[in-house]
Amino acid sequence: MQVRIGIFSGPVVAGSIGSVDRLEFTVIGDTVNTAERLESFDKEYALTEPCRILVGYSTVELLDGKFATEIVQSIKLKGKEEPTTIYRVLGRI
Repeated sequence: MQVRIGIFSGPVVAGSIGSVDRLEFTVIGDTVNTAERLESFDKEYALTEPCRILVGYSTVELLDGKFATEIVQSIKLKGKEEPTTIYRVLGRI
């Protein structure tokens, strides 16, 4: 079993959408879209390890040095104007 996780920190809109018959709680927004792109980034890269966690810089700042990270690369993600620097979480310090 392999797990790919993408985390990007920022504002989101959260709430219930749908009708009385089918109501679902969800989150939407640019932050959610970026996290999804991190999760699906370079799927072949994920094959070398059982659990891969990729995060953006906004999340690295919130880790406050409690986790070791390494830069994977800076890339222009689909739907983004500016390049996003992608980091891999290596483990707890």
